[in-house]
Amino acid sequence: MRTRTLSNEIPAIVKRSFSEDDNDDQIIIICFHPNNQIEDMKKQLNQMNNHVVFHTELESCISSIESIGNEKILLVVFDSYVCELVSHIDIFQQVHSIFIFYTKPEDFKYLFHEQLNIIGVYHRLDFFYSALEEQINLIAKQFFQWTFYDQTNFSKRDLSKQSSDFLWMQLFRDAILYFPHDEQAKEDMMSIFRRYADEKSEYQSNDAIQWYLNNSFLRKLISKSLQRKDIDQLYQLRYFLVDLIENLTRERQQLTQVHTDNFFIHQQMKLSKHELNHFKQKQGQIMSIKGFLLVKQDIIVPQRSDLIDVHLKIKCNLKEYQNKNEVLFDLNTTFQLENIEENDQTILIQLTAVNHGRMIKEKYLKDTHRQIENLSIPIIFSQLMCDMNEWKQARKYLQYLLIHSNEQDLPWIEYFIGQTFYEIGQWDEARLCYDRAIKSSKINLQDSAVVVSAIGKVLYSQGKYEEAYDSYQQALAIQKQFYPLDHIHIANSLENIALIFHVRLQYDQALDFLQQVLEIREEYYEHFHVGIAISLDNISDILIDQKKYDQALEYQKRAMSICKEYYQSNHTYIALLLYRTGYILYQQEIIEEALNLNQQALAIMKNLRSSSHPDVLYALINISHIRYGQGMHEESLQLYQQVLALFIQLYSSDHIDIVYALINVGDILLDGEENCEQALDFYQKSLTMLEKSYPSYYAYIANNLNLIGNVLGQQMKFDQALQIYNRALKMQEDFYSPEHIQLIDTLANISHILSIQEKVDQALVFSQRILTIEQNNLSSDHINISYSFNKMGHLMEKKKEFTQAIQFHQQALTIQQKCFPLGHSSIIVTLKFIGTVFKNQCQYDQALEYYKQALDINEKCFPSNHVQLASNFIRIGDVLSAQEKFDEALDFRNRALVIREKHLPSSHTTVVNILMDIGRMKVKQSNFDEALDDFSRAVALLQEYDPLNHSELVNGLEWIALIWKKKRCYPRVIDYLQQCLHIQEASLFPKLLSIATTLSDLAEVQRTQHEYQLSLMYELKYYSTIEKVLSPDHEDIINSVSNIAQCYEDLNELEIALKYYQRILTIYEQSQSYSFDQKQTVMDKINELSAQINEE
Repeated sequence: MRTRTLSNEIPAIVKRSFSEDDNDDQIIIICFHPNNQIEDMKKQLNQMNNHVVFHTELESCISSIESIGNEKILLVVFDSYVCELVSHIDIFQQVHSIFIFYTKPEDFKYLFHEQLNIIGVYHRLDFFYSALEEQINLIAKQFFQWTFYDQTNFSKRDLSKQSSDFLWMQLFRDAILYFPHDEQAKEDMMSIFRRYADEKSEYQSNDAIQWYLNNSFLRKLISKSLQRKDIDQLYQLRYFLVDLIENLTRERQQLTQVHTDNFFIHQQMKLSKHELNHFKQKQGQIMSIKGFLLVKQDIIVPQRSDLIDVHLKIKCNLKEYQNKNEVLFDLNTTFQLENIEENDQTILIQLTAVNHGRMIKEKYLKDTHRQIENLSIPIIFSQLMCDMNEWKQARKYLQYLLIHSNEQDLPWIEYFIGQTFYEIGQWDEARLCYDRAIKSSKINLQDSAVVVSAIGKVLYSQGKYEEAYDSYQQALAIQKQFYPLDHIHIANSLENIALIFHVRLQYDQALDFLQQVLEIREEYYEHFHVGIAISLDNISDILIDQKKYDQALEYQKRAMSICKEYYQSNHTYIALLLYRTGYILYQQEIIEEALNLNQQALAIMKNLRSSSHPDVLYALINISHIRYGQGMHEESLQLYQQVLALFIQLYSSDHIDIVYALINVGDILLDGEENCEQALDFYQKSLTMLEKSYPSYYAYIANNLNLIGNVLGQQMKFDQALQIYNRALKMQEDFYSPEHIQLIDTLANISHILSIQEKVDQALVFSQRILTIEQNNLSSDHINISYSFNKMGHLMEKKKEFTQAIQFHQQALTIQQKCFPLGHSSIIVTLKFIGTVFKNQCQYDQALEYYKQALDINEKCFPSNHVQLASNFIRIGDVLSAQEKFDEALDFRNRALVIREKHLPSSHTTVVNILMDIGRMKVKQSNFDEALDDFSRAVALLQEYDPLNHSELVNGLEWIALIWKKKRCYPRVIDYLQQCLHIQEASLFPKLLSIATTLSDLAEVQRTQHEYQLSLMYELKYYSTIEKVLSPDHEDIINSVSNIAQCYEDLNELEIALKYYQRILTIYEQSQSYSFDQKQTVMDKINELSAQINEE
């Protein structure tokens, strides 16, 4: 600290230019809304921030953005204007943060854009307000004048991974003193002073305090540089900062030798509304200002309407300060926030100067040195910046340190520069730094293990997992030479090795290692440290893969509770935990919260990393999963394709992430778009990549083969699918064991194909094998066992053993209701299964009861436009139709249609099926006009989206022809039947019997119209078609010959007619299938025609 009367000997620094404006810490919310009718939102936004502007026109909004200087713009865009964001990238990419709000949930569409900082897309106000307030707070914190530290339990906890502005200030003061105090440093300082002061001014180190006190602009320059952690500026000022700190230290030492009585000093200050609120939340904690605190009675405070006047009352223990005009506190001075008193006139903040800052810093250094003994303070300061995610500033600092480094620090400087590259995804640059560090003659063998591990992480990130494994093993071998087996460095290497087992899909081995790591860390860190949180997260990640979501969620909650004590809310570790938790909630079908958490994670990652960094893309993948789960197939497909393109751009060679991205696209094409050919193409690409670059990763290859088998199954190529599945099974049995839990999906796929082939007993053998494996490896109430019970129930139903089928499904339902008491899609599926068993026994009331239970859960768990709801409506409609309750059935079918039509064109197949079902019911009700509309719409959709689906096109046209027939409009009937015939004959794979049916129908209609010649033509074609596939005595053959005979008779060609009747008689006589009466009828007809011919 320093007190002194101002001297007239020091020249004042006059401001000439300064790039930072006073308003660069202000936040402006711009709300872009089409009609401005959002009074409640206006009120809420004005409570959050002092500056809120509303626009209804694009031009005025753009003009407003362009007119704003350094203020931070938060833009709220409503749904009808979303397209303007992308079409005006050059304007809106300047905006600090963008929030998109949809007033109608059913219109919600997620948007990811690499060049726009979209924080999130919302339709719920609570999530929107929370995200906006969080972003306002994050921006405001960057400009807070004070930083806080919760000193609770700090002496009992390992602080080695603590990261905060408070520690930054404490360590910066020490780190800056390590830089040489030489002529070059002085020249760098003077070059800055010359920009703002008279060049003739002379500077002496002993005058540093006077220069600081006498010149407000120098104070502002230093304060802003420290507040922003501007390493470039602080490096330029290092000479002056060292002088100032050393002068204050000397005078502090002199004063402490004289007086130590307590007294109070007072200071007026201005705080932003956000910082004052922050103070109120931190009462009792210790704090320091981001700079040198100057207490001065006549200090000039900024005159800004958005700042609040406060009065500081500071308790000190140096009586020498009493009655002094000004007091200057050193950079590392800490205070305790004792109390805040508010009344109508003033806000009084009471502080006490304390020594806690030094104690916390020393504890931080001690805990860091406990892991690596020989790290210097400048190196530890760079590590702190890396832990704070300030990689850009850390690299600048390290590059300056490199200029002045001693040889002992050189390998560590290279290592931490490598860390700054690694964290932003520049892995090649990181590797170069690590290689230089490892080759340094000054790195000892013991410390080299840290660098070798870092090289392994680069290789891991590049998808070179086996090379990474070798590096991790090398590091472990070195560490075992110097440390006991329960040392923290051993744990770090074991964790790295566990991650390789995880990526190989060897979950058991990975979990064994991770449990060891957790035990070591809990013992070493006494149960509270970021390292423990990382262990919990890694274990949770495997539990997710094993579908143990409840356990995984508990681990995530424990990890988050630790990380929140160490990091700010916008830290990468927080983001990783957010999107992992979001994925668990998605699997538990807590969809809205899952989406919100993943949007938070994505916003954090995108702010810290490039848009193509894997951590950004993993969060985006989760959002894609969620949107698919919400039934938004086209939207999720677009997101998956974006991810795939970015992964290909990111990685220079094949990578597991690209494999997964290809599979994701294939999955949506298969399940969402029902496009088997395109899905198969993506699965083949992923398989080729695996076989080329990861030939020993049999688990991945087997999984990929299963996907290809699924496509072949949908294409009804069942034998080929079975071959693929069996190949996958053999691979898994060799890689794991014949009874390993990872075989289940493959066994289930084989059982499914056998079931389709009506080989039910064989299918049961595989399903029973699945159930046995699960019961031996999982708890009795594990969700996977419920799925196996359902498969057994389905097979029992196929065997017509309905009672056993119901029993299996009820067992599944019991487990699922225990796992998901709030409802879940698996419960819906099981209820549908039970309903279907009852329906197939014609027990319609019971079927309806279960279908409606499923519907109730569906409506609670999913949005009103979800495709699962449509499926429920269809099933209920089927039962009502079977009960001949056509009006009710039609109502449910129409509700399904409304949902499915929103997903066109991807849902065209389902829409066509629903339209045809509706049409058939209306035909039963003799509502021919409306039925005609339904079938016509179905045919139009097929012609637009699936013109090669000849069988369905013909089916629709035949129904239209039937309706016109019932309306006795025969020319229309003929027209539509001829369309059918044209399609059938043009088909690459014509179905003879289908063509024959159309020919027969045309012949019949022409007879009805007394067009006997045309009728005869079609009947002869019909006969020539069916005689190729039917036996000579088939009923259809006889009917056709009879129709031909009748046509000739109607045409008065009696002799030809007689020959055809005689052919019928010959068939009757040669067959045992026809009765005497049938023969007699034909003989009578022959006699009748013979008589007519003789008369002529």
